[in-house]
Amino acid sequence: ASRRSNDSRVTKQRKAARAAFKRLVKSFSESLISQMYKQIVGRPTLVKSYGADVAKSFLSARDRADFGKRVLRAMEALNKKNVLDRTMPELTLVTSVLKQAKAFCRQYVADWPEHAWTDFGHHIRVDRVKKGCAVFDTKAKALRFYVLVRGTAAVLAKSDRDEEPTKTRRRSLETLDPETSKGAMWKGELGDFVECSTPGDCLGAESLDALKNGRVPKYRQSCVAVSECIFLSFEASDYREVAANVAEGLETGVETKFALLRQTGLFADA
Repeated sequence: ASRRSNDSRVTKQRKAARAAFKRLVKSFSESLISQMYKQIVGRPTLVKSYGADVAKSFLSARDRADFGKRVLRAMEALNKKNVLDRTMPELTLVTSVLKQAKAFCRQYVADWPEHAWTDFGHHIRVDRVKKGCAVFDTKAKALRFYVLVRGTAAVLAKSDRDEEPTKTRRRSLETLDPETSKGAMWKGELGDFVECSTPGDCLGAESLDALKNGRVPKYRQSCVAVSECIFLSFEASDYREVAANVAEGLETGVETKFALLRQTGLFADA
């Protein structure tokens, strides 16, 4: 009986490992950048709307993986620049990747005009989070909103009662990644496993909650990278500002104002 029990446990562990591997492979193959690549292959004319940086990466890439590396390298380079120094191709690049997150677009930026996207692009940051590291936890103020571009993340939540995760919860968590589940943070420090997040998912939505008595809310759940993850993130205050301008019909983009000056004859040769 003991031997059968051990064999059963080994079989379950192997199945969990295979499931985790398939989940990780799927999260990489369905990254927002990969989705963009597939769209361009299907409709090459989309390269123009995605901007010069995407076109350059696509034309010089050997395959989809190489395209992803080139686009990601260009996106991460934006973090080193002052937000107002970002060029139009760079802004188009980062917003084009974010537009692949359909759930985010439907819920938070529906019907935004292009000038609003351009303005918003100045505030988007690229975050690379190593496997096993926390993206945010319930002790932190909810200042940033995250959209998962590539990788797999786990959402964790603490129960109302201070107790150890149940065996069912523990087993669900271990199916994500048996190796990572051995770490301390998987043993209840950040809470019980709630759900698995894949490319296109939104995290930290409480950052956009209305301020209560002028106080910034804290994250209601924690998020941990199951594999290395790439996020696009932005401060909630920047989103609120752009959204408010859209609601009021204001055009605040620097590039839009410059284009208007060119149309009126000023800076015609610029």
